[in-house]
Amino acid sequence: MNELHLYEQIPKGPLLMRVRQFENKDYRFFLHWHEHTEIHILLQGEGTLLCNNERIPLASGDCAVINGNELHQGGSGKATYLCLLVPPALLGNRYTVFERVIRDETVKRFAQDILQAVGQANACDMLKAHGSAYLLVAHLLENHTVYALDESLASKHLKKLERINNAVLLMNQNYKNSISTADLASAVYLSEGYFCSLFKEVMGKSAMDYLNGLRVERAEQLLKASDMSVSEIAFCCGFSDANYFSRTYKRFLHKTPSQTRLEKN
Repeated sequence: MNELHLYEQIPKGPLLMRVRQFENKDYRFFLHWHEHTEIHILLQGEGTLLCNNERIPLASGDCAVINGNELHQGGSGKATYLCLLVPPALLGNRYTVFERVIRDETVKRFAQDILQAVGQANACDMLKAHGSAYLLVAHLLENHTVYALDESLASKHLKKLERINNAVLLMNQNYKNSISTADLASAVYLSEGYFCSLFKEVMGKSAMDYLNGLRVERAEQLLKASDMSVSEIAFCCGFSDANYFSRTYKRFLHKTPSQTRLEKN
């Protein structure tokens, strides 16, 4: 099972879908996961979404989709945006994977309709807001689905995701320490070979690539926000060798730690 302190319990309501508006808000929220599909539509501003260690820059007009059971958090930025939480039942209890970032004029139009109605207190306008939200999700299903699994295959896939998420949680909590694929495999009760194969299948990258990407992300934050030396940041983020840290940092971000440090000024 995923660790409960990162699991977000989403209240069940009569309309099934939750629709929320955030106005001129810091695009930062804690690392968490849930079964729901989460849709963010930026109306103004910008933000950086971190989803399964993928760094996703978002600008005004972008629609970002976090598929069910994916670890995600808001990394940076300030934006006015809509957040839709779509329960699995609304998608027919199938595991539906949407495109990650969608730029679509129809989505923008539905978002504007939602925005006009969601701020009103009366029941009529709230129903209009949810009606537009349902139409938006139907449009995404019809036009921006990457794949969908039937209930049997979805159940198998979600079990794989659960096991991988446990390893991802372990890396997020212990990235400062030395972690091997053998450690991760042991934590999720798999052989090392099968774990590495499963992680690559589910995440599209190796476990060590994921871990190093996570460390680089944390290092970038420290380079911009602290006066620690590059070597101190490297060791603080789990790299035992400063030169290896610099090479890895450049491989992931296409710039050196020193160049990032200059961006601070």
